[in-house]
Amino acid sequence: MPDFELLTSEARAVLPEIYSRSDLVYNSSRSALWTTAIALDKPELLKVASQDKVHEPYREPLIKGMRACRQRLEKAGAIAVYLSGAGTTLAAISLDDATTENCKKAMEPYVGGGKVHILSPSNGYQYLS
Repeated sequence: MPDFELLTSEARAVLPEIYSRSDLVYNSSRSALWTTAIALDKPELLKVASQDKVHEPYREPLIKGMRACRQRLEKAGAIAVYLSGAGTTLAAISLDDATTENCKKAMEPYVGGGKVHILSPSNGYQYLS
């Protein structure tokens, strides 16, 4: 969470009124892939599942350092990087402690006086009948 904010109203204002069918199909397929990756415990699919054409490309110019941070996180080994909500928080997913530490370091220039939160994975999923 960087030490600067982006008003949701500003983030929404840059979004187009109309999207192409291909962009919406693209994002829908990524949402389905995300669910599949989690259900099948295949985190390697999250790199593709986290790709976006509906909001990130439009909001990125409003968020200083976002592109550079994304590149650093990918270089650090994050398997997925994505903008959280309207922004400005970037989220990264890593699979081991060393990569998590590398990602934390990669985020520090972006967050400035903000915070890097590390969330531990849950104990999995439970099917309820």
